[in-house]
Amino acid sequence: MGWGNQPTLREGQTAPDVALTGLDGAVVSLSELVSKGPVLLAFYKDTCPVCQMTLPYLNRIRDGKLKVVAVGQDNPARAGAFAREWGIEYEMMIDPADEYKASNAFGITHVPTMFVVDAGMKINWASSGFVRVDLEALEELAGMAVLTGADNVPAAKPG
Repeated sequence: MGWGNQPTLREGQTAPDVALTGLDGAVVSLSELVSKGPVLLAFYKDTCPVCQMTLPYLNRIRDGKLKVVAVGQDNPARAGAFAREWGIEYEMMIDPADEYKASNAFGITHVPTMFVVDAGMKINWASSGFVRVDLEALEELAGMAVLTGADNVPAAKPG
């Protein structure tokens, strides 16, 4: 979670051009990431049970219309361990816990919090916690289903 006082950003707002750090230490800006197409940013904390439940479902859309990027509020070792333990098959980045610059810029107060950001830096979709109808709505942007009828998931679970 961030330490900021601003409200969490929503659909229609402009995303901040934050810097994110890859597990290899390379730093990339959000504008660089979205220059190749829309990106789903999924902010999480490795110890968050709702994050552990939500992020594996995003594997289903990693080959769709969105680049999926998990942004861990941890260090690289913990983010890598989280990916291995929960079977995450998309890009992992971190927002270092010493300042939570990216989390604060987005106004995040709970995790998981997710945003779809387009090449113009506009937020086209946002969701916090596990909300089945939000994940079903993400299907249109992703071009693939996040959830299926066979998934036995709750309607919502706050982060």
